[in-house]
Amino acid sequence: MELSFQNFYAFEFTLGLVTIISGFYLFSLSLYFIIMVVVGWYLIFDSVIRWNKSQRKKENLESLELERAEAKLDFDIEEVTAESNIDWEPENIVNGEPVDFQEVPNVSYKIKLNVYNPCIIENIVRSIEVNLINRKENVPIKLISSEDINRVPTPIAPRTYKCLIFHASFNEVIGKVGDKLKIILTSMDNKSTEKIYEVKHYNLGNNLVDR
Repeated sequence: MELSFQNFYAFEFTLGLVTIISGFYLFSLSLYFIIMVVVGWYLIFDSVIRWNKSQRKKENLESLELERAEAKLDFDIEEVTAESNIDWEPENIVNGEPVDFQEVPNVSYKIKLNVYNPCIIENIVRSIEVNLINRKENVPIKLISSEDINRVPTPIAPRTYKCLIFHASFNEVIGKVGDKLKIILTSMDNKSTEKIYEVKHYNLGNNLVDR
């Protein structure tokens, strides 16, 4: 039989019980056999105490595994600063010089999130994704934030929150009030939380103000 921790505790308990019985049986021959009784009681108490400790440790590990399996981040959209602008891009390069500029409208967003980790174990913001969801011509466009001030991936301690500020931008889009952003936050276990924000105001970039 393979000796494991579980049957070792049973073996120790059984050995202690046999030692006590043998000690009482041999006690009539010599008083020294009382030592066997003492040793037997020690083995029994030791096996019980260690078994209880192992069970508590097992329960803690199972609880951590459950927390780990259900670990999911949540967040609030604290603030979104939206800007609509126009850039100029050259259509061609002649003799190393750009020529025939074309207008390229774009929108940019500075997004501030409060990200919460409600679990008792550390979690990690693995990625943040922003989609402009109400523009049919731009449904495929999405951006994984690379300008996060906290630099994703970023850890969040158990039962705390962290403020994340990052930027997202889309080209060939003219900003309109009512645009809807879908912000998707993914944790270390690829579990995602998403929320939708409706843009109620756009700031005009310098190029638009000049015009």
